[in-house]
Amino acid sequence: MSNWNEKIASFAEKIDTCIDCDDIDSLVRFCDELKKLISDESEAPDIVKSVLTYYLANIYQHLGSKGTDRWNNQNYGNAIICHRKFYRYGKRADELLPQVEVNHANTLETLCRTFEAIPLWKKGITHFGDAEEVGLYRLSTGLIWISRYLYDEGHIYYYQLYAYNYAKKLLAKETIGHNGIKNSIRFDSDSVIGHFLRYVKNSFDADPDLLAHPYKANYSKEEKKYRAWCKDNTLFINPLNDLENAWVVDHDVLNFPPYSTPIFEGPYLSASFSSMKNEYCYYRHLFYEGLNKKYKTFTDKDKYLADTLDGVIYEGYIEKIKSAIKGCFSVLDKISRLLDKYYELNSSREALNKSQNQR
Repeated sequence: MSNWNEKIASFAEKIDTCIDCDDIDSLVRFCDELKKLISDESEAPDIVKSVLTYYLANIYQHLGSKGTDRWNNQNYGNAIICHRKFYRYGKRADELLPQVEVNHANTLETLCRTFEAIPLWKKGITHFGDAEEVGLYRLSTGLIWISRYLYDEGHIYYYQLYAYNYAKKLLAKETIGHNGIKNSIRFDSDSVIGHFLRYVKNSFDADPDLLAHPYKANYSKEEKKYRAWCKDNTLFINPLNDLENAWVVDHDVLNFPPYSTPIFEGPYLSASFSSMKNEYCYYRHLFYEGLNKKYKTFTDKDKYLADTLDGVIYEGYIEKIKSAIKGCFSVLDKISRLLDKYYELNSSREALNKSQNQR
């Protein structure tokens, strides 16, 4: 392991130097070297592969920042793949986990996947050091950004309240090591968070968060257990559930935004969204039943299935889980078509024209 420690230290020093100097050619070469070392054929220990995967993700993030088109920039996708691979190592460098979680969240935010980034930032702020500072800062700015696109006044209020509370935690720190954050968090700063802090001033100081909301859940024992599972796993179709797992978020309140239609044309987009929402809620409960092995066992009688002794499980609860996952993916496909129609992107027509032009 001592030999690997020397190699890891050497890689870290060289990669940091190349990033500081913006030496793109050398970084690309390092990518090829690191990919060989973390491949399945490599004999390097998992803990070494995890460190090198972290370095590779940093390189991809830097290469991605050099591009002008973030949507078609493969480097960001590669960085996310590296972050996910880091989590899966049996023996990994856990001291790097906070940085990986925050970096993963930052990359997701770059691709406007801020809702996915929120839980990762929350994990990052449970640690001390750079991950905590960056996590608090990014949570504040991310929630401010989302609040601009919410149409419910109550939701906007809570998003800005939580953004303010995270910023307050950052301001309460005796020292901030990250110079960029230190300059940006100042009240006289021209940054987004600087403008926000001047705008709200101290107006949120006495306001309770969602956990202090007076709402009381009144459900049967079984329904309460199911709804608790939903809120704790952030599965309600409710933007407030991304902020907190308080009981007040246990409703699927998100609806399609108001829009105008031509005369004699019905609100088909709203109806489509409601249909997808209903499907998702059904698949969510189906998944819950599968996890808890809730199904009628008589459905397994008299099937006469072949046992190939390779570990296949034919139980009904497994089929519920599989059906729920397939169903949720089908809802994602439908959402993409709905957005295409709502924003008049005409992606199908563009794809057809592109295909005809290629001929």
